[in-house]
Amino acid sequence: MPRVGDLHTSKTFFESLQELRSIFRKWDVKDYILPTSKGAAQAGGGVTLEFVIKDRWISLQCSKFKWGADAPARNLRALVMAIDAARLAEQRGIGEIFAKLATELYALPAPKTPPSSGARPGASTAYDILGVSVSASKGVLLAAYRARVKEAHPDAPGGDPAEFRRLQEAARELGIINEQGTTII
Repeated sequence: MPRVGDLHTSKTFFESLQELRSIFRKWDVKDYILPTSKGAAQAGGGVTLEFVIKDRWISLQCSKFKWGADAPARNLRALVMAIDAARLAEQRGIGEIFAKLATELYALPAPKTPPSSGARPGASTAYDILGVSVSASKGVLLAAYRARVKEAHPDAPGGDPAEFRRLQEAARELGIINEQGTTII
């Protein structure tokens, strides 16, 4: 049984792909693009899945696990578990909760960019700096801020003090943190 947070799994990359195909059949998903283990290894272990459900293309990415030869298998397993949970939620009549969650997830930052390169070229507003939409909820703003500031923190490997200050200024402007850097929402 996988452990939440660390996700140790005995399933191989191929076994998780087989399970994903089975889930897609149960959910009546006909169009999908599956990753390859070689492509995932070249992407530093990150895995991206794309599929069509209810006439809408969905793209999910997981690159939480970056180290070790099994990183692609662990990232794929995390996505398989999330997709199966969404399918079961819809089957049990609570799919609208997943739709709400998906809407909130769309507001989260795009896949991370190196801290030294900034959030996006030409980012000018606090929302752009955090990489979220203007309609993002306070919870999403806080999650985006925490994710980005963790990567840019000067004490973190590869941290960028200038980017860290820029993120803090954006968070202050949006009312996420106070002048001392303490979260207030």
